[in-house]
Amino acid sequence: MTTLGAWLMGATLVAYALAAVFHIRELYLPRSRRLAVGTTLAALVLETAVIAERFRSPHAAFLSLYEWMLVLTWLLVAVYLVGGVRSRALRRAGVFLMPIVFFFLLPAAILPRVAAAQRPSLSGWWVWLHLTTATAATGVLIMQAVTALMYMHLERGIRYRMFHAFYRRLPPLEVLDRLCGGLAGVGLGLMTVAIGAGVVWAGHSWHHYWSWNPKESWTALTWLLYTGYVAARRYLPGRRTVPLALFAFGALVIDVLLINLLPGPHSFRA
Repeated sequence: MTTLGAWLMGATLVAYALAAVFHIRELYLPRSRRLAVGTTLAALVLETAVIAERFRSPHAAFLSLYEWMLVLTWLLVAVYLVGGVRSRALRRAGVFLMPIVFFFLLPAAILPRVAAAQRPSLSGWWVWLHLTTATAATGVLIMQAVTALMYMHLERGIRYRMFHAFYRRLPPLEVLDRLCGGLAGVGLGLMTVAIGAGVVWAGHSWHHYWSWNPKESWTALTWLLYTGYVAARRYLPGRRTVPLALFAFGALVIDVLLINLLPGPHSFRA
């Protein structure tokens, strides 16, 4: 990474940290909304410059966790800012989303940023379908976790009669519950497509479809947890299933930030 890229990345992290602080401040001071949105927009502009500077070099994208995380967090924040213009739920999601974005970017930013040499197996239609759907699934499931956190926060406020102004600005529990289920279903569907495309890709590239390496094993566990959550929603009320959704999200975070760095064919280590 160039000196300019390093400075831009440092400024992006500072901007996202400030955005997280200002969004949390909005819980107590609603007038902080403009400041929170302004710092988030500034962070997105800086991150756009980081991505442009990064992909100016002649190598394929997604060859390191750093690059993949840049694209993922950029998409999340862009959806939040654009969707928040019309969606009340998305407007309030920033309180939980901005800290998640910051803590996803922070470990990726301290990893080596030299692009790995592209392997012959990292080419073809199936691998890009696998990467695209896996990225989309991760983004959708992060938003599902944010929605689950809003649901848990509001349900707790109602149960203990905490009449804070922030609770009145959140969508009703019924809306949040439907969003939790809908986003989980979409994320699980995308994850299933990603796994299927990865299986086909592995069969073509490595002549075996599944090897139970750490990445495949942990992804299977994460898929089972989300499948269990979606199934449990048919029989249990929302407040009983939210802990399972957050537990599944914890498995997803471990998959993204830890398992992806282990040696093996799925390693994102640059």
